[in-house]
Amino acid sequence: EMRARVDSTHSIITSRQRVEATVTAEISTMRLDMGDIQEALKAHDAWMEDVSQSLQEVHERCEYLNMEISGVNQNFQAKLDAKTDIASWNDMNDDIDASIRTV
Repeated sequence: EMRARVDSTHSIITSRQRVEATVTAEISTMRLDMGDIQEALKAHDAWMEDVSQSLQEVHERCEYLNMEISGVNQNFQAKLDAKTDIASWNDMNDDIDASIRTV
């Protein structure tokens, strides 16, 4: 009977050792996975910073281009406003022609 108890105890200890080894291996794998996840998160954070910086630069360029477009529009309108009206030009030429004929 004592031998049976010793064998039973030995079997339980061996079984627990196998379970402990399996659990240890699982924990080790989980730690490696956690390390991979942390690295992926760091890479994602760096990517997000790059994207944020790029978006900020694009926003600044858009503001600059809007100012440039506004300036071009103002210059174009000023040139249009300074342009001689063809009807007025013809009237003035007709008046000059009439004055020359009377002289």
